[in-house]
Amino acid sequence: MNRMMFFKSTFMAFLVAGLMAFTVSQVSAVQATFDAAVEILAPLEIDEDVPLDFGQIVRPTADENEFQLLPAGGPVIVTGAGDGTHVDGTQVPGDLSITGGAVGGSGAAVTDITALPLACTLGGVTLTDVALTGTPGTTPFNVAVGGTVEVTSGAALGAGTCAYTVEALFN
Repeated sequence: MNRMMFFKSTFMAFLVAGLMAFTVSQVSAVQATFDAAVEILAPLEIDEDVPLDFGQIVRPTADENEFQLLPAGGPVIVTGAGDGTHVDGTQVPGDLSITGGAVGGSGAAVTDITALPLACTLGGVTLTDVALTGTPGTTPFNVAVGGTVEVTSGAALGAGTCAYTVEALFN
C-alpha cells in the first residue's frame, strides 16, 4: 500500500504542477522609441551702437528745465520754468541693435520693446523718459533712442551719465 500511496501522491503532484503551468498566463510587452524635438537658438542681444548723448546743457539759475532729445534727432526741446539752455549741435540720439535668436538664417520674432529710466550720476539731474523708435519684428533690426532729462538749478557741474534699461520680448 505504500507503493500505491507513493504513486498516487506523485501522480497528484505532477497533475497539480501541470495544471498550474496551464493556468499561469504569460505577460506580453511591446516597446517603441520616439524622438523629442528641441531647437537651440542664439541668445537675443541688445547692443548699444551709438550712445544716447544729450550734449551740453547750461543749468538754470532758478527752478528747473526739461531737455528732450527725440529719437529721430533734431534740436533739443527745452521746456520748464527755468532759464536753462542747450548748446545746439552737441546732442546725439542713441542707436541700439537687437540681434540673435537666429536659426537657419531667420531671427527671433520680437513682439515688444520697452525702456525704463534709472539713476543719473550727477545730482540734480534726472532721466525722466526714454523714447524708443523702431518697429518690433524679426531680428536683426535697430532701434533709435531719445529721451528727456530734467535739470534743476542745483544740478552738479561736470560730465555725467544716466542709466536706462531696455527690454525686448520675443518668441
